[in-house]
Amino acid sequence: MRDDTQGMGSKAFKTSSLIKMKNLKFLHLDNVKLTGTYKNFPDLRWLKWQRCFLKRVPAGLLTNCLVGLCTSVGDLEEFNPPMVQGIQFLIRSRF
Repeated sequence: MRDDTQGMGSKAFKTSSLIKMKNLKFLHLDNVKLTGTYKNFPDLRWLKWQRCFLKRVPAGLLTNCLVGLCTSVGDLEEFNPPMVQGIQFLIRSRF
């Protein structure tokens, strides 16, 4: 789900397209808009989401399995994640 076509606009995917991927552990998104609920989102170990369009991180996206989160260059205005036991790496280059 990586989009390397800079300047070509963002790609849109529904969160439901990832729910069936039970073994998905690493996800790299670039200039992607995810729409839908994060309630049954896969238990990711690492999430890199460049040019993230979310204003805040939804609770369902952060699980105890997540050890790495990188949300560089995006639209996040608020980042107050709940206490997640597993996060070891958190990379934010700007809000």
